[in-house]
Order: sequence, then C-alpha cells, then structure tokens
Amino acid sequence: MWTPEYYVRYLPFDMSVGGATVPNDDGSFEIYLNSRMDEDQQQQWLDHELAHIVDDHFYKDIPIGVAEAQANGIELPDPPPPRKCKVIPVFDSPEELAQWILSYN
Repeated sequence: MWTPEYYVRYLPFDMSVGGATVPNDDGSFEIYLNSRMDEDQQQQWLDHELAHIVDDHFYKDIPIGVAEAQANGIELPDPPPPRKCKVIPVFDSPEELAQWILSYN
C-alpha cells in the first residue's frame, strides 16, 4: 500500500479555516493545520486532508464539492470526464437536443 510523505505545519488561521494541503514538486505534501483549534479539531482536519491525499484529489479533474464530500467520508462517484466536441452542435428543436443528450448516457 502506498504511504504518502507529508509534513504537518501549524499556523494561526482564522477560525473559519481548519486546514489546507499543498502538493510539493517531489510528490510529498505540506499539510497546514489551524493552531488555534483544539487537538480533536486538528485531528479531524488532519484526517480530512489525508483523505484528499489518499483519494488523489490533487491530480483529478473533479468538482471541489465532490472532492470535499469524498474527503468527509460521503461516497460519491467521480463524475465522468467532460466530453470533448470538435464542433459545436446546433439543434433545430428541443427534441433533437434531448436525443443528443440521451445518446451520451
């Protein structure tokens, strides 16, 4: 099992910020925790930030809401990658648009 290398730093953030993580060029991570929070809150934030690392959120093209939900233990599938079109489609009716949408499901 892969074990990420990470460094925990404590900074006096505003109380609305619990923690943040920054990936380093060498593949390690800097995890910043709010030094104004108590140990239990810091541990919860550390667990949350580690979940981002383990779930590879820093290298996936997914909405932030999905990444945050997954880091909070809510099982959401990664959304499909965006479709790439070489041309902009034009539709003559709402029915044609609906048919085009349904063809990608």
